[in-house]
Amino acid sequence: MAAASGETQKMLMRKRADWARDSNQPKVAAEMLISSGDLDKATQLIIDNDWMDL
Repeated sequence: MAAASGETQKMLMRKRADWARDSNQPKVAAEMLISSGDLDKATQLIIDNDWMDL
């Protein structure tokens, strides 16, 4: 993934986050969404799971 462009890396991270969420790993998904800069989706996932300490 190091050779991919910044936007490609973000897109791949978002796809991995979707997979983590669908695999019942929402905390991992939220962390990946934060890393990819998709703060809206990460915030919604945090709210949906009532987390305060992510």
